[in-house]
Amino acid sequence: MALGLLGLVMTGQAGYINHNFDVAPFAYGTNFVSSVSQWQASDPGVIVVSNLYNSAPQSVLVPAGTALSNDVAATGPTVVWTELAVAPCPGEPPDTNALAGRSFVQYFDADRYLHVWTTNGWLVCSNDVWGQPVAQVSAGVFANIAIYQNFSTHKAAVMLNDQVVLQDLPFLTNLVNYGGVRMRGADGSSWLDDVSVTNTYDAIRHSFNLNGIDGTDAAELQSYGYVARTQYVGAGQTYTALSNALAVARDRDVLYVTGAGYAESVTVTQNLTIVGSFTNSGIITIEVGKTVAVVNGFTSSLSVSGTLAIASGVVVSGTTVTVSGTITVGGGNAQLLAGGLVFNGSGSVVSSGGTVSTPSGSMTGTFTMDHTWGGPQVAMGLDFSDDFEMYTSDTQVTNLGFRGWASTAGVIVKSGQGVGNTNGVVIAAGGAISNLVTSVGKPKIWTDFYLSPVPGEAPATVDTATRALVGYVGADGFLNVWTNSAWAVCSNYVNGSNITAMSASTYTRVTTFLNFNTHLAAVFIDGKLTREQVSFPAGAAVPSLTGFRTQGGDGQARLDSVRITTSIPAGLTADLDGDGVQDAIEVETFDTLNGPRGSLYLIR
Repeated sequence: MALGLLGLVMTGQAGYINHNFDVAPFAYGTNFVSSVSQWQASDPGVIVVSNLYNSAPQSVLVPAGTALSNDVAATGPTVVWTELAVAPCPGEPPDTNALAGRSFVQYFDADRYLHVWTTNGWLVCSNDVWGQPVAQVSAGVFANIAIYQNFSTHKAAVMLNDQVVLQDLPFLTNLVNYGGVRMRGADGSSWLDDVSVTNTYDAIRHSFNLNGIDGTDAAELQSYGYVARTQYVGAGQTYTALSNALAVARDRDVLYVTGAGYAESVTVTQNLTIVGSFTNSGIITIEVGKTVAVVNGFTSSLSVSGTLAIASGVVVSGTTVTVSGTITVGGGNAQLLAGGLVFNGSGSVVSSGGTVSTPSGSMTGTFTMDHTWGGPQVAMGLDFSDDFEMYTSDTQVTNLGFRGWASTAGVIVKSGQGVGNTNGVVIAAGGAISNLVTSVGKPKIWTDFYLSPVPGEAPATVDTATRALVGYVGADGFLNVWTNSAWAVCSNYVNGSNITAMSASTYTRVTTFLNFNTHLAAVFIDGKLTREQVSFPAGAAVPSLTGFRTQGGDGQARLDSVRITTSIPAGLTADLDGDGVQDAIEVETFDTLNGPRGSLYLIR
């Protein structure tokens, strides 16, 4: 049996075909010597018979040596699908002299595989386009065939029982329209049923999605003209070099790469997915406008001008990662590890719970990083907060300028050193950490932080001219605040109750309030007011809050959960004077607990 698709326009016939031969005009015993719904047979032996195809009522018998065809005037459509069910008679290939002018020809060989005519001869379809084996057909047993043709690209694809067995098959470029379908019997009888010719696939016949991309394989052919494939790279695989696989890959393909020892500098010019784990000592460059999704992870230097998307749980590492496009780091345990992370122009890393790491610092969490790693300290707007959980352990604070931080050497983020055994900042002896903010136009500022101090002596010198509030923890463990000309020890709350002394082994919450209208400050320890109406310099010397600074003494201190806000921090609910109003509200409103009382109205 040979099946040919004619590429010539047959004038005088109209429309597409959708015939299952079960209803009028295809009565049992109908022959096609005279045209029936554009079907024309070469012999009266080609007739409608009963009960052969999937228990369907009727099909068409095509005896040995006969032929059946249907002509279609399909002027205009770019894409044409021919779908049919055939019960073949496998045998020898047809005479190639009869193939001229056909856009597509196929037959079932004696080996019981589908064979398709190409300019280089017959191509056997024993595997699908992903290399998976295709089942052999049996004589007299129906198989479903779908042929996709694009008359713009002049490329065709073939599906057998919903498997894509061939794609990108060129056909004659001088054929600009679909002409019809023809079936010719060989040395035995064949059967035909359920024929459709239209400009899209029959969704009822197609459910396979073997590559897991873009719906069914038929839908993918309709949308793109081909189905994406997996290109295997590694020892014993189809390709042993990245460059060879990339040379044949196209948009939406998958590169499955394994092994180590690659030393290639290659450019990715496709939108594709990389699967598998491998190591490459060269540079993988992603072209502008292209997106590469990573599923398993790899190690290679990268130059990202397009987009590199790292899925959750995936680790991508490299000696140098240069970014002028975008790297997205997925949630979970996704990681980008770089010996050097360099940003050019608008390059950025966007993370959703993943990790970005370099030798000089790393960070995790939800952020968009568009500053050079380790760049200058920038002023942060209010409200500002940082609990240091977005950085991985051993991050050098000197490299967190894009978050407003600056420090001396040796001030680092450490896991297990924060409140509740979370991340915290360890300040080495003699070290210092500061944060730069801008608060112009915001006269009332709250600063809230947790401190594990080094109790000791008072500092030798104090800059009282340009500092709004200065304090230190004395050897007795109590906070001392500078008040114009002397240190005031904070050993009691404003109601006279005792404050627990601070120690280097535990965290204490310290909260300050600065009113730049009145130039008065207040101090809270563990959420309770200990000092109010502490005056600080006015005028140009201290026009607004510009930062926060913690300096280590002769030992190691720790800092965590810093918040600089224009609203009262959560948890300041104490009412030490018992007047029914929270002390923090009174301080923010009146700078003191002894504010004016409102008018009292009584009705009796």
